[in-house]
Amino acid sequence: MNKKINSIKKVFKEEIKNFKINETGEDNLVIEINNEWIFRFPRDKNSGVFYFEKKFLPLFSKKSPVPIPDLKYITDDFIGYKKIKGSLLNKNLFQSLNSKEKNEIAKKFGHFLSALHSFPIVKAKKLGISVSWNNWRKKAYNRFKKKVAPKLSKQVCDNALNFLDDFFKMKYKPVVAHGDFYPADHIYYDKKLRNINGIIDFSDMTIEDAAMDFTSIYEDFGEIFFQNVFKHYGRKVEKDFFDRIKIRIKAFPLFDAPYAIEYNQPDKLKQRINQIEKEFKKLP
Repeated sequence: MNKKINSIKKVFKEEIKNFKINETGEDNLVIEINNEWIFRFPRDKNSGVFYFEKKFLPLFSKKSPVPIPDLKYITDDFIGYKKIKGSLLNKNLFQSLNSKEKNEIAKKFGHFLSALHSFPIVKAKKLGISVSWNNWRKKAYNRFKKKVAPKLSKQVCDNALNFLDDFFKMKYKPVVAHGDFYPADHIYYDKKLRNINGIIDFSDMTIEDAAMDFTSIYEDFGEIFFQNVFKHYGRKVEKDFFDRIKIRIKAFPLFDAPYAIEYNQPDKLKQRINQIEKEFKKLP
């Protein structure tokens, strides 16, 4: 750890008075300096994710209608930016807001996703942003059949596999998606100013279905709020767009269960198995 702190000292222009280390992330180790700065060290600095974030964030920060990490330090080993402060926008915080405040958030969400989804795909590919996380879902599907399916009752297993077969038949016009647009994890809200302070974590960005970035909005905050966000989104979508959001919500535990096995998370695996058994007990 001293090696990482020393590498920060080589470029950081301020005295380091205090620091906090967060090692819980699967992709990054995070060091917070002086309660003001975030330095992220990728666990695999040769990964395409670290490469495209260093290239994409400075480009998109100029166009984003909502603050995102403004990279001030970019090296071969880490990136550093001013900490985006505030409270994570979870369900409880959201429910405490009045209608005017929720409407303002809906507007910001819609404008942000519209700007992100309008980013040129050709340019995104040149930056190293993958298509569908390099077919991660299909790899997860294979792991699901091999490792999760045997743990399910036969009827549930058959229903789940049939559902996944239909999932991969969905057609859509791809966009540059955030890929992990979960407000409770990555969106900071200022309770005093009653405003969104910023959106973080672009490491799961990919070229995929725009519906992906609306799933948490619909699932966590409800259809009325989703429709308000969509009103400010302003981009044309396919007729089955809303259906694809619901399908992706239903598919989540099927893809997350293999992930729990891969990262040795038995409690999460048990939770997902129970969820799958309940959700796929009957045919749709």
